Amino acid sequence: MESSGERPDRSSVDAARAALHTVRAEQERTAAQIQVPAGYDEMIALAIGVWIGVEGWRGPSDRWSVVATGLFAVVLAWQVRRFRERNGAWVGGWRGGRFAGVVAATAVVLIGGLILGRVAGSHGHPWLAVAIGAVAGLCWFGLSRLWMRIYRAELGATR
Repeated sequence: MESSGERPDRSSVDAARAALHTVRAEQERTAAQIQVPAGYDEMIALAIGVWIGVEGWRGPSDRWSVVATGLFAVVLAWQVRRFRERNGAWVGGWRGGRFAGVVAATAVVLIGGLILGRVAGSHGHPWLAVAIGAVAGLCWFGLSRLWMRIYRAELGATR
């Protein structure tokens, strides 16, 4: 809009309001219709737990660690594909605002879990590494569910 000092006419303002209302209604409808595939969070959480547990139990240079890392990558890619097939797109990751805390907590869980699991394993406590993996998986599960609730609420979805 130019800054000529002229005010827009009433019909332009009404058209802009109507367009904004249409976009907002579409956002709400889309957010309400998103369906997380059955087992999506559970499978990723399990893969995280196994990955971190094996990393700590066997050490990062062990072949089982490579297998666990590959398994995690395959499970993650498969679940993202399932989500896209069901919804036409994948929503996730950094969005700023209220998501910042959830994204930061997820990073702390994954990075911290790997570090703590490796430290526990290298100090002769492999079962502690497995427990850390399980806790990290459960934390990720909860954070993923929280992320989706925030996403739906931000777009005004009623469910």
